[in-house]
Amino acid sequence: MPDKVLTVSIAAYNMEAYLHQALDSLTDERVIDNLEVFVVDDGSTDRTLEIAQEYASKYPDSIFAVHKENGGYGTTVNYSIAHATGKYFKLLDGDDWFDTEELVKMVTALRGLDDDVVYASFQDAYADGTFRYVNGIGVPGETSKDGKAVQLEDIKTFPGIHGTFYKTETLRKAGLDLPAHRLYTDIFYNDIPPAFCESARFFDLCVENWRLEREGQSTTRQSMVSHADELKQNVEDLIHFYESAKGKKIQHMTVVKRCIQADYSLGIKMILLAPVSKESLCRFRAYERELGSISYDIFSLDEVSTKTDIFIKLCRKTKYLAYWLLKLIPGGWPFGF
Repeated sequence: MPDKVLTVSIAAYNMEAYLHQALDSLTDERVIDNLEVFVVDDGSTDRTLEIAQEYASKYPDSIFAVHKENGGYGTTVNYSIAHATGKYFKLLDGDDWFDTEELVKMVTALRGLDDDVVYASFQDAYADGTFRYVNGIGVPGETSKDGKAVQLEDIKTFPGIHGTFYKTETLRKAGLDLPAHRLYTDIFYNDIPPAFCESARFFDLCVENWRLEREGQSTTRQSMVSHADELKQNVEDLIHFYESAKGKKIQHMTVVKRCIQADYSLGIKMILLAPVSKESLCRFRAYERELGSISYDIFSLDEVSTKTDIFIKLCRKTKYLAYWLLKLIPGGWPFGF
């Protein structure tokens, strides 16, 4: 078996309606021999495993069907990191898919690189068939098709799992162990490894298409409101990581701080998405009180400035009376903010 350039971990739970598209996007003859693909069936009850096995039979040196008891998204990532042999590592959700032409370009580039992390742009894919380009490092004027070395501290926004390729050995150095049976555990994958990255590069290639507006997705308004406590638990764990890392001379702590602050703010946004009520306000204040007491660095939100961050700071200044301004907004806090 030739050395693999890229390991792709596909989390697949009841993905029979989408898995063909995901796998077809990476089986092009120009790239498949350079890939190691783990399709991790997380206890599905549909034909997900059967479909994965069909592709594994056709591409036995590149695609591997893995069946495990349901443990949640984090456990699929843990499996793939533990077994990866590729030089670089990429996550792909089972309902998303690659732009094959862009993937070929990226894998060709990765073969000759030695950076700890490589970022790319991606596309939001909406239910009506339209797409929206998202610059991978939050700098719309930066169009580095051939790759450009970047400083992590200079990146405006990070592309998350949709545009991040970690060097596998660097990812293992980070010692990730994502928790089981929780949603939104990808934030550990996004926030912790940068502390172990010495070099970074950006390619303005839209390698992945991120499917949005699918019923049952964890990114819908209903799901985010229902599972806000799981995100809170993840953020709390990340805050403890940050506080323990401060005294260990780990690099890029400003970057890690910025990422965790963004997720702290996201946790409050998930509470704000609920109907405006005394109960929601109590949850908001309890979130601030409990997590803010662990780390003032994260609580300060001094590295982020989204509309949510600005509103949080306004609420603090008014002893949270500003929260009731949401009653003036039809539908409450805007989902897209």
